[in-house]
Amino acid sequence: MNATTRRGGQAATIVTIVAAVLGTGAATTIAQASPAVSSTVVATVPSTVDYADAVIRAWGRGDRTTTARLATATVTSRLFTYSSPGGVHWRRVLAEGTAGTEYATYHDDARGGYVTLGVSSVVLSNGGGHAAYTVRFSQARPVDAAGYADLLVRAWGRGDRVAADRYGTAGVVQALFSYSSPGGGFWRRTAVQGAAGTVYVTYHDDARGGYLTVGVNDWAEQDGQFHAVYTARFSR
Repeated sequence: MNATTRRGGQAATIVTIVAAVLGTGAATTIAQASPAVSSTVVATVPSTVDYADAVIRAWGRGDRTTTARLATATVTSRLFTYSSPGGVHWRRVLAEGTAGTEYATYHDDARGGYVTLGVSSVVLSNGGGHAAYTVRFSQARPVDAAGYADLLVRAWGRGDRVAADRYGTAGVVQALFSYSSPGGGFWRRTAVQGAAGTVYVTYHDDARGGYLTVGVNDWAEQDGQFHAVYTARFSR
């Protein structure tokens, strides 16, 4: 393989990366500008932070193909094992570089927890794919529909209306805080039952008696959206 062929292959890789991170429009401009690697093309390679953002967005929407193009097989597997899709409310809160790696940390504003993604600036600057090579979750755990409902009930229980607003619709939050404010710390989950895209989670108040059943939109919860709890009913 001669030098020109190698440069052409590297340019094609860069175009693929740019398309995944910055969009097909930017990649088309680069491809039309030069078939080989030049200083202009290399300068257009996205930053490590933009690259990390693109990985999180692809995982968030459940796009495994793009995620696998940008991250190693191990990172891709860990992300989709944690949650598939990853959800749409991961917000970058920190970015710091050390020894050729940029570490970008994100918080899941819908379900809680953090993920830190490491991107190799060396691999990225050389036009290589799979530059996201390490991932770490902290204060985080996979959240199913019942766990999502627990987050709402605990927030209501301690009187945290701001947190409760993340998980319940306005009508649900109003119903909870109208019943009791705060809700109290003795609501114990007693049953979980799914039906037609909704998971119904029932709690008993071990201090004062009575039951609460909330309905979680299973699709919204899996997508990491806010306000997935859309119905609440109290009973004796």
